[in-house]
Amino acid sequence: MKRREFIAASGMLVGAAYASDMLATVQTESWMKEATTKLEADLVTKHGASQRERIQRGLKQVAGFWRKEDGARDVF
Repeated sequence: MKRREFIAASGMLVGAAYASDMLATVQTESWMKEATTKLEADLVTKHGASQRERIQRGLKQVAGFWRKEDGARDVF
């Protein structure tokens, strides 16, 4: 019986973590899209179009982890 309870609890924990992650993605700051677009353009100008994919991936990762407590647009 304990094994079933452990498996059920593990499933609920994973589900809650996934839901929390999805909620954080939905709650991105309203200025984030505009800021990442501008930053992408600036970084591509500085490092070249050949680096665009890496720049996009990096900006997406930073934006995904960014929380309101981390600061406003000027800090981002």
